Amino acid sequence: MQLREVKKGKWTIYEVCNPNGTSPLLAWCNELNPKYRGSLKGLFAILSLVATTQAGPTLLPKEKSHEANKKEKIFEFIAGDLRLFWFYAEHQRKVIICGCQHIKKTKKANKLEIDRIIKIKNGYAESYKAGNLTYFDDEGKIS
Repeated sequence: MQLREVKKGKWTIYEVCNPNGTSPLLAWCNELNPKYRGSLKGLFAILSLVATTQAGPTLLPKEKSHEANKKEKIFEFIAGDLRLFWFYAEHQRKVIICGCQHIKKTKKANKLEIDRIIKIKNGYAESYKAGNLTYFDDEGKIS
């Protein structure tokens, strides 16, 4: 599995990236309708805040981040209608892995995206145990 750094500070936030280190999150951001620019700015402000504070995601109010699937311990960052699903890296302290982003269109969390992030989380755990993680920096270079 390939992980690309999104933000680094007291916490490190990675996203699951493409094998060549390119960012699905940045590609999604570039494709978004301009009406979401404010929400996008808010989403990256949340990521910056989480990465740079000792408390990380625990300091965020429920309106900005909460558990989307309690059984699997899947969370989501929230900025307007934009959602970014994530989980804690179980074997590393102060590391968050993001895997799916979408525009929320209904009251409930998107079931397909939840299923997708659960598969990503399981794949991450398997890759970690097997020593098969490749890390890229925020510019897409192997670190």
